[in-house]
Amino acid sequence: MQSKIKRHKFLALTLVATPFLICAPPVMAQEAPLGKRGVKGGSWVELQVNTNKRQYTAGEPVKVTLKATNIQRKDAYLKFSSGQRYDFKVFKLGEKEPVYIWSANKMFTQMTSTLKLKMGERQTYSTEIGSEMGELPPGRYRLEAHLTNSSQVRALPIEFTIV
Repeated sequence: MQSKIKRHKFLALTLVATPFLICAPPVMAQEAPLGKRGVKGGSWVELQVNTNKRQYTAGEPVKVTLKATNIQRKDAYLKFSSGQRYDFKVFKLGEKEPVYIWSANKMFTQMTSTLKLKMGERQTYSTEIGSEMGELPPGRYRLEAHLTNSSQVRALPIEFTIV
């Protein structure tokens, strides 16, 4: 009889406590420093984009680095439908239409390819966002980056300022 009462108390406590455990507020991740952000988001590749600094003068090229790291415990294969491996878009803060698209004035080979990344291996791409599409006026901007492979892995956007 005593064990039956203990069992009922345990079940009652479980029924009362479970909703609080399930509805616990999410743990906030530490924010990456501005100018360098990465994303995993359930993907087998971690994609990080960064700029060499957070503030630029008008007309100064923005140096951008994109790093794709295989974070799974086996080889990863990135399949591309052309010679293009990545792309960048720049948005004026608060706007939805990009003011700059890195690939807009470039041509790429029209040949499929596969890039193999071994476990823990990283592929790094570096470029400059310059004035080929017109100089960006002073203001605050958001830079978005993604791989152009079949799964379109995206990095978290970063912000920079032109003065």
